[in-house]
Amino acid sequence: MHRTHGFDIVSVTYLPELNSKGVFARHRETGCEVYHMLNDDEENLFAYSFMTPPTDSTGVAHILEHSVLCGSKNYPLKDPFLILAKQSVKTFLNAMTFPDKTVYPASSMVEADYFNLMAVYGDSVFFPLLDRWIFRQEGHRVEMDESGNATVQGIVFNEMRGNYSSFDTIAGDWTIRSILEGTPYTHDSGGDPAVIPELTYEQFINFHRTYYHPVNCRIFLYGNIPTEKQLAFLQDRFLSSFSKAPAVPPISAVPHRTEPRTLYVPGPATDDDSERCTVHLNWLLGEVSDAETIMEANLVSEILLGHDGAPLSRALLASELGEDVAPSSGLETELRYLCFSAGLRGVRREDADKVGKTVLDTLARIAEQGVPQDDLEAAVHSLDFSNREIRRSHGPFALIHMRRALRGWNHGFGPDGTLRYIPAFDAVKARLAGDPAYVQSLVKKWFLENNHRDLVVVYPDQDYGKRLEERLSSFAQTALGENGSFREKLRAEQKDLARIQETPDSGDLLAKIPHVSRNDLPTMTETVPSDIGRSGTVPLVRHELPTNGITYVEAAFPVDSLSPQEYLLLPLLASVLTSCGMDGLSWVDSSALSARYTGGLQAPLFPAIPVPRVYPPVPPAGTISLSG
Repeated sequence: MHRTHGFDIVSVTYLPELNSKGVFARHRETGCEVYHMLNDDEENLFAYSFMTPPTDSTGVAHILEHSVLCGSKNYPLKDPFLILAKQSVKTFLNAMTFPDKTVYPASSMVEADYFNLMAVYGDSVFFPLLDRWIFRQEGHRVEMDESGNATVQGIVFNEMRGNYSSFDTIAGDWTIRSILEGTPYTHDSGGDPAVIPELTYEQFINFHRTYYHPVNCRIFLYGNIPTEKQLAFLQDRFLSSFSKAPAVPPISAVPHRTEPRTLYVPGPATDDDSERCTVHLNWLLGEVSDAETIMEANLVSEILLGHDGAPLSRALLASELGEDVAPSSGLETELRYLCFSAGLRGVRREDADKVGKTVLDTLARIAEQGVPQDDLEAAVHSLDFSNREIRRSHGPFALIHMRRALRGWNHGFGPDGTLRYIPAFDAVKARLAGDPAYVQSLVKKWFLENNHRDLVVVYPDQDYGKRLEERLSSFAQTALGENGSFREKLRAEQKDLARIQETPDSGDLLAKIPHVSRNDLPTMTETVPSDIGRSGTVPLVRHELPTNGITYVEAAFPVDSLSPQEYLLLPLLASVLTSCGMDGLSWVDSSALSARYTGGLQAPLFPAIPVPRVYPPVPPAGTISLSG
């Protein structure tokens, strides 16, 4: 076994379908694991990932995600994250709290900038300051206004309070909570605003001490910077400061149930219709153990719910029991367990059982009669497109590889077990071609013969917000003490926090944040090759680029000749163009046709110049496009 810079190189795997070499290393002293997708991509990405399973809904993992970025040993500024973002040429910089892990990814095209990001982020997660004022700012505190009224405040607290005001969010949370009872997934890692104020500063510090040790860290690397150079950096800057520590135990197994249940869960009432519910039927499918299992589940989910013309989507919409397919319907693959949900929103409470029956009857029919060939082709095409497409979803494509690797890696299955999706897709396609009843057998196994399922009815409760307000008021009054005995103490803490927030960091502190110099920047800019011609009388611009065999077509129509009144209708037209039937077909049939032959159709608006706020409105120079 090769050793370098304190690491054992556990394995080196060639990943031809990803044009990469997978280097898996483990730090000898601490047990920290590193996986590098080494390739010729100049956009390098790193991510520090920690398993942070919650034991309650105080949101400690979420609060810690914010807090570690509020100053560290070598960068003791109040907000190094903000300063770093301003003077970096990064292509991505963020932090994310998942239900069971917290991830800190960043990427850059410039090597010097990349290591600057790695240095500040590494110092933040391993050596944060975590002063008490940071906990009060990011987590929760009690503040008093000029009239002496006390309220609970805090950045994460207020964020989650807004989150819990969304009916769809509550409904979506319960697609997971219900079937993973008895595990950390029962709790909200982001934090329940009714519970967040229960978190103490000592618990906050202990959580970091327990879960942010290198033994619990998985570091994902991607790009062309040599592996040894990055391992040396990690060892010298961070890991050499740590000794051994006990490993964090794995997430507990889900107690298997043999009988289905029905649960009624309150949610915040809305103004438009306080009687309508969201109804889900949820299943536990199994563990996220390997890429082939995930791909099988993705295939079945795509067949059932991939578009409005898919069998289960079509049955739910045709039932007229609700307004639309519930937005959290589908497959969950980011946790230790695969979970599937199907349902409707806008359902009358008395029709909840009918929604469950519609789902089960549709699945029974598929298990007996099979799936039409067109639906199979549409699902395979959609998965193929998803696997091939090199897409930037608010960040580099490497983020997708990172998330796929962490699915199994965080739960002891190895980093490349859930990463290599293309060989898994080929294996699933081979089974599909060799066994006409392949999908039917999966539907039977996962849904009809699997009683670990719940019918969850989330109903609007007019007293939902009132109960939260009463609980928060109780927290605030407790903080004030009997007869307001702690009032002056709270005022002093509030004043001290305001002073810290309002005092700017000194020039010496600001200078500690590294930045790139002009010499670090590339001298050549990348250009996109263009071939300009005509297709008949229509101008045609072609760009030949590596797209994994996918052709993107965009037809642009000028709108500057429209009248001011017609211009007002453009947003409606853009929405309708891809949301209705075409050429004599119903919307369901059109949706199925689009899924079978394209990766999706869009009709965005592109204004070419700003439109002044005048009335009547002035039509802009711009286009409406149809792309897919």
